[in-house]
Amino acid sequence: MAIEPRPLPWETGGGPLRGLPATMWAVARHPQASFAAAPRGRLIPAAVFAVICTLLPGAVMWPLGLSPAGPVPWLVLLAFMPLNALIIHVMFMTLGAAGKNLGTTLRVACYAQAPALLTMIPFAGMAAFAVWNLVILVYGLAAVHRTTTRLSLVANLIPVIFSLALSLAGAGALFQ
Repeated sequence: MAIEPRPLPWETGGGPLRGLPATMWAVARHPQASFAAAPRGRLIPAAVFAVICTLLPGAVMWPLGLSPAGPVPWLVLLAFMPLNALIIHVMFMTLGAAGKNLGTTLRVACYAQAPALLTMIPFAGMAAFAVWNLVILVYGLAAVHRTTTRLSLVANLIPVIFSLALSLAGAGALFQ
């Protein structure tokens, strides 16, 4: 069954009130189908989507006093997203699976910010966001790079495992 190419709702110009929730729902619920149907698109709308999705929880929680660190966690999350996309794209290139350019990888990473509203859940929200963000990246990048989900998982997990190893090594050095 062939999937008919169509843009994501956010990219059709339906406006933020219709396009934002529709795209968040489509990408979070069916990432592989969403990106298989919309393998190409402009990067600017995707970047605006990422900024809105990432900063919206902070804009709600900070004024209510529910974010003791202020907007810093969401700004850090937003700042590291392009770096993460670059590292993942290098992993795809290293594994010989980069079927598209860096802009396509960055576009999927932008839309993978869709579940950022989960960060509003106390204690478990950031972990839930991290897991669902990874799920969207794995399936979305497999679709746009036209590779297997297994290879996409490996390309996405190598930086995660490397970061955890560095963190553990740093923590171990502190306790010596």
